[in-house]
Amino acid sequence: MEAKMQLDPSLTHKIHCQKSAYQLVHDYGRGKLREEIRKVEFELFETPQHKGFRNRILNFFKR
Repeated sequence: MEAKMQLDPSLTHKIHCQKSAYQLVHDYGRGKLREEIRKVEFELFETPQHKGFRNRILNFFKR
């Protein structure tokens, strides 16, 4: 790979761009996952229909 990079200087730029694109996709996916987790957390701990579940979970931490 390093030999190819020596022979083709644009390859270094292409690799850098690919790494940047991968990082952007990774960060975006991570943000979306956090958003989903927040939604589930809100649903389970803030809505009245899940009050029993919320109480059972909170009781685990009171002990």
